[in-house]
Amino acid sequence: MGRKKVCVITGATGGIGRALSRKFGEEGFSLLLAGRSEEKLSALRSELSNFDVELCSYDALKGDEARIVYKALEAFGRIDVLINAAGVGIYESFVDISEEDLRAVFEVNFFSPWRLTKEALKHMERGSSIINISSITARLPVPFMGGYGASKSALSSVMESLRAELLERGIRVLNVEAGRIKTDFPEKTLGKLVHPPLGKREDPYAFAQAVYSAYVKGKRTLIWPLRYRFFALLRSVFPKLYDAKLYRAWKKTNEL
Repeated sequence: MGRKKVCVITGATGGIGRALSRKFGEEGFSLLLAGRSEEKLSALRSELSNFDVELCSYDALKGDEARIVYKALEAFGRIDVLINAAGVGIYESFVDISEEDLRAVFEVNFFSPWRLTKEALKHMERGSSIINISSITARLPVPFMGGYGASKSALSSVMESLRAELLERGIRVLNVEAGRIKTDFPEKTLGKLVHPPLGKREDPYAFAQAVYSAYVKGKRTLIWPLRYRFFALLRSVFPKLYDAKLYRAWKKTNEL
């Protein structure tokens, strides 16, 4: 048998990252799991004790992503899949969002995966993959989530360009536009507003299964869950209705 493939996952201790870690571990990957909290990473290792796991703590706000690559190479000697899953949200109006918070959101959601991917690409070979966990807000703007959506749009855009640049190297890029998933993400966002109860929040492991399937099939983009394709169509046909409906929901929840 050949050597096991290696998957590097950032934001591994979050709900999405944890589910992706379990799924790729079940599929036989060795895992380099990265996150900010050493305590949470250790707990995650215990949860995944049946898998081949190494840990790396890092802070996306400090620009030390290179240590993730070095740790993966030291532990496993290769990187076959890089999953940029770390992220932070912000629920705030355009006029009230602070530049400090907006810069922090871009640092975590855009610059950190940009730095990590640049470093990892020095060591990735033909047949490897980059998977970016973006957001449906990159395609469907949402009132009071403009800062978050902008950071994810930037990530999706730069990675779409990278895909073309990597054609000759044979490295694939999958952009995942995720909808609402049942994690603690809403409770950890910046800003003072609360997300309205719009639609069902999906199971994170079902999401991880969909991501793995898209990876195996070599897809370029995954919109999940699929119902968001209908919302994209609705917005294209009835843009004023779309905007008004979302605004009213946020206004009612936050008593604006």
